[in-house]
This record gives sequence, structure tokens and C-alpha cells, in this order.
Amino acid sequence: MTSEEGVALCSSSHTTKAGTSTASGFDNAGTSALSKTSVAATRLLMRQFRNDISERIDMSDNLALIVPDNLADTAYEIVNTPKSLDTAEGNVNPQYKRHTVIPYLRLDDYDTNNWFMVDMDQMKRDLVWIDRIKPESKNTVDFETYILKMAVYFRCAYGFLDWRWCYGHLVT
Repeated sequence: MTSEEGVALCSSSHTTKAGTSTASGFDNAGTSALSKTSVAATRLLMRQFRNDISERIDMSDNLALIVPDNLADTAYEIVNTPKSLDTAEGNVNPQYKRHTVIPYLRLDDYDTNNWFMVDMDQMKRDLVWIDRIKPESKNTVDFETYILKMAVYFRCAYGFLDWRWCYGHLVT
């Protein structure tokens, strides 16, 4: 699905209708592998997101990492280790309990390295589901075999209203 701008949800080519500069705060696509450094950097990049007139938007602290199953252990290690990772000094890990980890099985079907950071509050506002035709059920019983036949008909649609809830990494 593409936005009204004609670009993908995670893109470095987002535009604005106001004609203001899109030099910063309009990019939500990266290529960094999942690590404690890339998680911290992505959070800061999301906090730089700007609205259609290039003013910074408020970003909630309710952030989540959506990762394939292959990266779930790494993500859990990043957000659940109280002391800094891979150091003998035992520094505080600033990512500790800061994010929720959401392993998503279907991401493994496309690439096992790609991951996303999402603002859960904004995501709830910007993802839409539309029941175009509510489910209509019908059933009948076959007189000879007593088999119950059932059918459900419905139509639905889904999409997104804005891209500012997500930052995706397409890792090469």
C-alpha cells in the first residue's frame, strides 16, 4: 500500500502539501541492523518527526520494536538487560524496559533482518479497519446426510492515515 504521496509507508521520500522543507523529519526508512545503538538512534530519529508544516510533533514514550522471530532474542536482550550490554563496566542500559518487543512471525517470511519501531499510541490512531459490509451468515442442512452447510459473507478494507507512527529498517 502507498500513501497519498505515492510512496511506501516507510520511505525516505515523504513530502508535504505546505511546500515547507522536508530536509529533516520526513524520513522513516533506514538500513541499520538491530543493535542497542540502532534502537537508540531510531528512537531519536522518530522524535524528530515533523508535521505537514514542518513543526516537530509530540512523540509518545509508548514505543515498541516489531521484529521477526529470528531477532526476538536480540530485541529482548536489548530491552531487558539492566546493565549495559557487552561491557565489563556495568553501565546502565538506557533501553532497559523502555520499549515493548513484539515478535511477528510473518516478518520471517520476507526477511529475517528487517525490524520496525512504532509509536503504539499513534499507530492506534493512524491504522484503520473498515467493515464495508458487516458479516452476514447463512446456513442450511442437507436433508440426506444431515450435514450443516454454513457461509459467511463480508467485505472489509484497511490502510493507514499517516506514516509518522513507524520507522522501518530494511537491512541489507
